[in-house]
Amino acid sequence: MFSMIPRKGVIFLEWSVECDCGWTCRGSEDEIVSACTRHAREEHGMELTREQVFAVARPVENRESEN
Repeated sequence: MFSMIPRKGVIFLEWSVECDCGWTCRGSEDEIVSACTRHAREEHGMELTREQVFAVARPVENRESEN
């Protein structure tokens, strides 16, 4: 049976994005898509797609669960 409870040794992937204006974001896939699309719309008047966000997103060094 598949469990959603994190166990020790489970790797979580985070992403990082840095805008040309200096704004930065770090989080899960959904978190950075949400933050980046909101930032682009509110600060630069741009509409970004998920694909455009991941064109500039960089994976952050993996961290392990402490559970």
